[in-house]
Amino acid sequence: MANRQEDMSIKAKLSTLHCPFTWELLDCMIKQSTIKNDEDDQLMVDDETAHPLERLLISLLKCYKAVLSADNDEATRRIEKAGEILMEIQQEKDFHRMIRAIEHVFYATKCFSLYDANDMDGVEEILPNIIIDTEDFSDIESGALYGCQSVLWSCLKDFGMDKAVDTARKAVEKNQDCALWHFILAKNLRRQRRLINVSSNVSDMEREHFEIAYAMSKNHVFGIYYLQMRIESFYKYSKEREYLMRKNANEREVIKIAKDILKAKPNNSKVLLALALMFLRVSSDERLSAKECLDAVNEIVPNNSTYLHYTAMLYEQSGDYKVSIEALKYFKKAAECNNFVAELCYIQYGWEVGELEPLPHLLRMLKKYEHSVKERQISILLAIAVTYYSLHKDIPNAADYFLKALTVDPLNKKFKTYYKYLDFQSRGRAGRGAMNVTGVRVRIYDEGKCIHEHEAARSEAENDLRTLMQNLRDTRSEVNDFLTAIIQRDAPGRAQEMASQSISSDIESDSVEEEEEEGEEGETQANPKKCKHQTSDHGPTDGGAHRPDKPKPYLLAETEPVISPGTMSTMLSNEAQLRYMIEWFQEWSEMQRNDFLGVLLENCGPPGLVNGLVAGIEKLGCEGSDRPPSLFQCRIKLFREWSSTWSQCEKDSLLAAIKITDSKFAEKYEERLSSLTEDK
Repeated sequence: MANRQEDMSIKAKLSTLHCPFTWELLDCMIKQSTIKNDEDDQLMVDDETAHPLERLLISLLKCYKAVLSADNDEATRRIEKAGEILMEIQQEKDFHRMIRAIEHVFYATKCFSLYDANDMDGVEEILPNIIIDTEDFSDIESGALYGCQSVLWSCLKDFGMDKAVDTARKAVEKNQDCALWHFILAKNLRRQRRLINVSSNVSDMEREHFEIAYAMSKNHVFGIYYLQMRIESFYKYSKEREYLMRKNANEREVIKIAKDILKAKPNNSKVLLALALMFLRVSSDERLSAKECLDAVNEIVPNNSTYLHYTAMLYEQSGDYKVSIEALKYFKKAAECNNFVAELCYIQYGWEVGELEPLPHLLRMLKKYEHSVKERQISILLAIAVTYYSLHKDIPNAADYFLKALTVDPLNKKFKTYYKYLDFQSRGRAGRGAMNVTGVRVRIYDEGKCIHEHEAARSEAENDLRTLMQNLRDTRSEVNDFLTAIIQRDAPGRAQEMASQSISSDIESDSVEEEEEEGEEGETQANPKKCKHQTSDHGPTDGGAHRPDKPKPYLLAETEPVISPGTMSTMLSNEAQLRYMIEWFQEWSEMQRNDFLGVLLENCGPPGLVNGLVAGIEKLGCEGSDRPPSLFQCRIKLFREWSSTWSQCEKDSLLAAIKITDSKFAEKYEERLSSLTEDK
């Protein structure tokens, strides 16, 4: 008994520490692991030219991963490596004012590692020497705790960039004298920007923090990001003489600095890859310098996906047919490494040289990247829609996939950019395929009878993607209200009319190109020289991935009537159903959410444990009543019907999203679940 109490006391103390084990990284790590390989992790940890504090924190992150994998030997090796780096940091005067915070993170991680290995003697030896109460830390030390978090969130790339920005901003507010905090903030602002549109304008904040980071440190890694930012500051197309002069002068200066860095013979693969990309992107012919960089990378990491991608780009620029086959080969190798951008380039380039049919490959990508961030899912769905429209002249399927993209997140900034893929671009171009659809019609059928129809007329002059997308978005807005209203059609006294709220943001320009990920992704060259996050409140990040075996929603564009069962569950895909449930849950009051709790347990609880156990507790129905059903009751009825067709995975996705939305509701759910388990 005493040992158990002592163990609980140690657990309580450990839970107050600041380290990877208490920073809630697990969910994002799992998501990232489903679509990424760790080909560069070892390089980053062991690269002596990287920032020492960054190397320390990445080594601690690797220790955390090893503990999760129950690999005690690897965890020990990683913590020992981190200890060696900590000794280096302790000798550098730049870290003296934040060393207590850095040591806190290191020893907290070590304690968790020892605790997992059941080395209680080791834990008891270290734990008393860790500063538990960090409230007494100075601003610089508190900033260091935020900064250490930001570095680890940044390692999770697309899945961690928003948290990285938030924590890095707090770190900079507490301490403006650490170059690493400025760098992490700027790097993840860049990720957010480029995830939406690779050609978007550099913000003043991003520019400022890259400049500060490089000026303070003269670190080569910080330097190449600074140079990339300068190149990207002139992505805007303009014929103005003054603008062109400034752009050319900037490019000459960037190339000079880049060549100076190359002359120093860097052995950091990330630096070499970034230099290669810069040499490939500039208007002057710098292919020899790019080849020098790539040859050096080949000696270090010959199978790195970004190296393979950039090598394909180098071959592609040569323009010779025989060389183009080599380019395609390297694009394919990079795509096989789960390099999202390279895979889109592979499809584009393969189609251009007549070696690949885009549609089958894009459809396979839906499954491959089903757990990626929403922006990537939207990119694939839009690419499929464009392929159906532009290459196959298949308007119904094109409209269907446009709608699926909107269902992922209708408010996503991805829809505010011009879109270009294969031979299609949203503004049209002489000699290339331009949109000429004259209208969009969406119908919903119930037992063969059309019960809802929406048609948006379009003028011939509006032959771009903007108008088509806006029509589809307006239609989806109506569907949300219609789904609730239709269930009341047989009820006495129709409930109040639903007010349709259209989404008014314009569709501007987009490139299918996504952010090149340092060390793992790169800029596409399949479309010459064109180569995050606004969290939506409308659903889980990964809830309800695309499932080709599910019934298609009966949202049809310009098609003949379809005979379908009269159940509401066939009107929308399961993905869309999950989205609507999250939207509705967010609208409900606390009382309505409490009423919903029993229904949620009944319909989405663990199979065999809860289902049927709480049947009849909270029916929330209106049978036998003269009053018409309320809006809330209608949506509850709709949820019951939908959830009966969901897989357990889809139910779990809804539960996870609801718990994130309302933590108190999550606690009540767990309490009710525990009591039901005990009763059974």
